[in-house]
Amino acid sequence: MPLSVLKKSLLFIISLFLLFFSFYNNQWKVAPEERYEQFEPYGEAHIVGKLARAEKDGVFYRSGFLGVNYDKNLYSVDFENDSKNRENRPYIDINYDMYLDQLAYYTEKKDLTDGYYPYLSFTGGQGIVYSSLSQISPFNKDTNYILFRVINCALLAFCLLLFFAWVYRSFGLMAATITFILTFLSQWIVLFCGNGLWWALWSFFLPFIVPLLLLEKQCKNPHGTSDMKIFLSITFTIFLKCFFTGFEFITTTLCIAFCPIIYYHILRQSTLKEFILFTFKSGIAVIGGLLIYMLVYILQLSSLFGDLCKGIEYLIDSYSTRTEFSDDSFVGNIIYILATYFGGESFSWGFLQFGFKFKFIYTLAIIAAFGIIMYLLTRNIENRKYKALLTASFISLACPLSWYLIFRQHATWHIHLDYIVWYMPTLLLGFAIVGVGVSLIVKRIKQ
Repeated sequence: MPLSVLKKSLLFIISLFLLFFSFYNNQWKVAPEERYEQFEPYGEAHIVGKLARAEKDGVFYRSGFLGVNYDKNLYSVDFENDSKNRENRPYIDINYDMYLDQLAYYTEKKDLTDGYYPYLSFTGGQGIVYSSLSQISPFNKDTNYILFRVINCALLAFCLLLFFAWVYRSFGLMAATITFILTFLSQWIVLFCGNGLWWALWSFFLPFIVPLLLLEKQCKNPHGTSDMKIFLSITFTIFLKCFFTGFEFITTTLCIAFCPIIYYHILRQSTLKEFILFTFKSGIAVIGGLLIYMLVYILQLSSLFGDLCKGIEYLIDSYSTRTEFSDDSFVGNIIYILATYFGGESFSWGFLQFGFKFKFIYTLAIIAAFGIIMYLLTRNIENRKYKALLTASFISLACPLSWYLIFRQHATWHIHLDYIVWYMPTLLLGFAIVGVGVSLIVKRIKQ
C-alpha cells in the first residue's frame, strides 16, 4: 500500500537522522569504536593543512593543492619545492601528531609554520571548496570544521536515501526497508564517511545515483528527459567525483555509471542495437568527464611547475605506477588479492560485545541465494524489473573486480581501505535483491 506524503516525509527524516549520526560520530556503534576513531586520520591532515594555509596565503596557494604544514627548521630538505620532482620526490612522515598539528593550525590553537608540503596526487577539490567556504564563513574555525564534517556526512546520507527511495518506488516498502537496514549496518560505509573530511564518499556514488534517477524519469515519461541530459549528467558526475577524490577507485567509478543503463534497457526491452548505441554514447560521456578532469589537473600541475610538459609527465608517471607490481607470479598475486577481498569482514559491529564478524564471501553467497529465489518466484511474471535487477547486479561485479584486478598494487598495499569498492554498487544492488526476495517470500506465504 503506497505511503502518504506525510508518512514518506517522516520516514525520510528518520532515515536521514539514523544515517547522518551513524556517519558523523558512529552513534549506533555500527563500526567498532576504536577502529572508527583511528580510521585514516592521515589523509585528513592534508585537508586541514590546506585549510590552515589558505587562511594565510589564499585558497590557490601552491595552485590550490592539498598539503601539510611543517617547520623548515626541523628538516634539512626543502619539501615544498623539491616535491615537484616526481622521480626523487622527498617523503615527509605524516604521523598522527602531525595530523593534530594541522588541525591546531587551522583552529588557531598553534601558530602556522613556514613550510608547506603539497599533495599532488589529485586536484584536491575538498580543500578548494572547504577553504573557500571558510573564507566567507561568519563562524570560528572550530565551528567551520564541524560544519564541513556535517556537510560531508549529510551528502552521503542524502545520496543513499535517493537510492533507497528508488528501491521503494520500484519494489515496494519492505524491499526498501531491508535495503536500508543492510546498508545502515555496513561498517565500511560508516568508516569512510565518518571520522574526517578526506573521503568524500558521496562523490563515488554520484555517477550511479544521478543516471539511475534520470533513466527512471525517462522511463516514465520519454519526452520529459532527453538522452543528452543523461549523457551530460554522466560527464558531470564523473568530473565531480574526480575533482573531489581524484583517480581513487577510478575503474569502479567508471563502470558504475553503466549499471543503471543495463537495468533500464532490460526493463524497457530495448533492442540490441539501441542498447549498444546508448552504451557507446554513455562511454563517450564517461571518457568526456575523465578528460575534462585530466585537463584541469594538468593545468593545475603546470601552474605549479611552470611548465605544461612537466605537468603531463607528472600525471603519466604518477598513475602508471598504480598498476605496476613487482611480483613475478601474476596468477598467484590475483589469487591472493581475490582471497583477501572475498575473505574480508563485511559486517563487524561495535554494538555487539561478543565480536560478531561476517565475511564478504558469505554476504555475496546470501545475495546469490536470494537472487535464485527471486528468479524462481518471478520467472513467470511479465514484469521485467526483477530480471533487470538480477542482471544489473550480476554485471555490477565488474565494478569492484576491475579495481582489484587492474590496480593490483593499490589492492595489495591498501587492504585496510579497498573493501569499500564492494559497495560501488554491487552490495547496494545486492541488498536490494535480498529485500525484494524477502518481500516476494512474504507475499507468497500470504497467498
